[in-house]
Amino acid sequence: KAVVSTQSTGELTTDMSAKSQGHPVRVECVKGYSPEELFSRNHDIHFNFKTKSSKTCRKQGLCGLIIAVKAGSDGNDNSFSMELVTEPNFYDLSTHFHRETLLLAENIYLTLDIIKNGPPGSGPECIWNNCGITWFERPRGIRYKKTTYWYWGNHYFWKHDTHEMLVKAGLAPEFTEYCCHGSNSTIRPVVYFAK
Repeated sequence: KAVVSTQSTGELTTDMSAKSQGHPVRVECVKGYSPEELFSRNHDIHFNFKTKSSKTCRKQGLCGLIIAVKAGSDGNDNSFSMELVTEPNFYDLSTHFHRETLLLAENIYLTLDIIKNGPPGSGPECIWNNCGITWFERPRGIRYKKTTYWYWGNHYFWKHDTHEMLVKAGLAPEFTEYCCHGSNSTIRPVVYFAK
């Protein structure tokens, strides 16, 4: 557990010496994703940060970690996976790995920041911070009329009118409480380091 501060460069600096203060470490990934980008493509999610012992690192790129996303294949959402990359050889020049990150990685929790985007040029409508999703198994896709609608637990990445359409078609998942975010939402994965 540590204090995370944002510096003027936008770099997240994690002071791991602050563990005893009881503050969680929150690190956002370097970019946001559409539901389609996050769930239906193979890609790597980069998280950049420095720990106390890596502050003097002079390697090209930024220190951090990578989570590899394997998309569901051929409509089989059960093959979707997210895995922390722990082999240094699999890191690229933009993010490099420190062995001490393995010690931190034992207690990583994934959440999502979800930004509901308004009409073009109007900015975000609403931001949902720290949506816990790791206990909801995998994200799922509903294929309907050549479109895939994504949901993860009770977070639906479609509009309310789409939900009504999917209910009528018998395709909507059964949650008494759910959040419709819209398919144009921006999803920013966030990791928390906890003791």
